[in-house]
Amino acid sequence: MADTLKTLIRMANQIADFHRPYSHDEAVAGVHTHIKKFWTPQMIKDLAAAIDAGKADVRPSVTEAFDIFGNRRKGAVAAQVDPKELNEVIDDAG
Repeated sequence: MADTLKTLIRMANQIADFHRPYSHDEAVAGVHTHIKKFWTPQMIKDLAAAIDAGKADVRPSVTEAFDIFGNRRKGAVAAQVDPKELNEVIDDAG
């Protein structure tokens, strides 16, 4: 699991680095959208658990993107996410 977690952290940070030139809200939304589209529910669940436990050294935009999965973030970025899609991702990951 440790190697898998390292890989997930590396990939998430690469996604964040790609979105770095965008505004903060666009970057967070971009990270969230990419992970939602291309990661398996288990990958999302594993990295979310590591972030929640403080065991993932990820970029701030990754943490905020995962806050959307956990429905903890309020404001402009969260408003861009369809609540139905959010619930489907959470249901699949749990």
